[in-house]
Amino acid sequence: MPIALGHDISRARFLGAASVVVAAGCARHLASTGLPIDQLRRLAGAVICAPVDVPSFDTGLAEELQAIAPGGYVLFGPTASPEVFSSVSHQLRAIAAPRPAFIAVDQEGGAVQRIALTGRLPSPMALAATRSTVLACAFGEHLGHLARLGGADTIFGPVLDLAAKTSPLGTRAFSDEVALVAELGCAVARGISSVGVRSVVKHFPGYSFAAGDPEQGEAIVRMPWPDVWKRSKQFSKVYPSAGHAVMTSHAIYSDLDPENPGTLSPMLLGILRSAMPNAMVISDALDMPAITKHLTIGEAAVAAINAGVDCLLFSHLENTMQAVDGLIAALRSGTISATRLEAAARRVRSFTERLMLAERVRPAKVLELTTEISSNSISATNGATAIKSAHVAIVTFSNASAHIAIALANCLARSSTAIAVTVERWESAGHTRTPGRPDATYRLALIDRRLPSWVISSCVQGLRGSRFALVSLESPYDAAAFADSPTFFTYGEERAQIEALVKILAEGQHVLGQLPVLLR
Repeated sequence: MPIALGHDISRARFLGAASVVVAAGCARHLASTGLPIDQLRRLAGAVICAPVDVPSFDTGLAEELQAIAPGGYVLFGPTASPEVFSSVSHQLRAIAAPRPAFIAVDQEGGAVQRIALTGRLPSPMALAATRSTVLACAFGEHLGHLARLGGADTIFGPVLDLAAKTSPLGTRAFSDEVALVAELGCAVARGISSVGVRSVVKHFPGYSFAAGDPEQGEAIVRMPWPDVWKRSKQFSKVYPSAGHAVMTSHAIYSDLDPENPGTLSPMLLGILRSAMPNAMVISDALDMPAITKHLTIGEAAVAAINAGVDCLLFSHLENTMQAVDGLIAALRSGTISATRLEAAARRVRSFTERLMLAERVRPAKVLELTTEISSNSISATNGATAIKSAHVAIVTFSNASAHIAIALANCLARSSTAIAVTVERWESAGHTRTPGRPDATYRLALIDRRLPSWVISSCVQGLRGSRFALVSLESPYDAAAFADSPTFFTYGEERAQIEALVKILAEGQHVLGQLPVLLR
């Protein structure tokens, strides 16, 4: 039976004027059509970017994918070597033949990097702290090299959302400055394209200042639309340097369209298309809770296409199949016109055909690049300087950051035999130390965003009156509540960042990074 939407207020709100009734029994519609089922599936599949979990890929999954012939694929899985990914990429190209399909991968640097050789590159925010377009271009070139080595021709990135305290993106964002994000975004995109790989800038117009996380539920930006628009100018500046492709945000921009998430908003997509007329528009994953809280997968697919999205991204393959069924049912009912679906498919195909791969992949000097970015990114405020003490304690407020404390202590001990280092576990109640070192005359306290701020605040209060410095390991905003304390910023927990911090602490190297966000 069809799904009745009339009594479901939240669902009707999201579907709006483009509300659809997707049949639960799609087979009845398919049986009555004059077109073969296979042809309908391929028409719907042409606008799909299908997720492929690299570790679990097998012939059964290959047959499912071949049945719908997706316009593109995105490779998922834990960070692994290029060889692991290239084997699957080769099979995907065989499945797609003779029709071309793009193969994408999330390669942003920092915590989001699927393909790696010898550890991860620093985060985009660490790159922004260097203020170097030369390093940014080399950064993008290396990401492109890794994608090519893994058999991919497209990178989902760079992230162009402005950094903000409320943003769920953390150090995945470059900065809170439009001009700096645009400058570095262009450089990274140029580096990626220099090795024949295209990039998809994301997430227009930005998750900055959103209340909520789309991976958990609704994300709402209540800022006046003119202010949002002013903070999204970097997208139109960067996308020509990338692959003329843009990924949308699932946030609701209440001043523009209070009824629909950005991906499903005809108003927002119309603005995007006016600013970037040649762009292939791809959704963020349509099976995120921000969408599925209100719509079925089939309904979401239909609403996105009708709003103006060209390519539909999913993170689970079974949802991809449901989306195809939903699109087929909408074609049969007239909710989506074949003309609209074919126009979207043409944009996906045009994007894919622009992928002119370079003849060869040059080996990347990843260790040198990582070291240079790290050395130039570490930032400091309020007089945080080198250690001038023989007895140092690394303070951690939770077990979650204990491994970083140990790694930092080991690096310090190796760098200078004149420094004795211990690790202390502090608790908020009574500021107890486990274990304690009464002769420690300098303490480095690691800020762990996984703890409530009041817990950290009580511990930091216990440090006052002695020589100490804070170390913000991830987002600089984690240390915003302690803006008057001496603080180092690493923008990530990668080994290269920790080693660069140690060179400043123990060897007196200069602090070269500039904080890329305002904390006050």
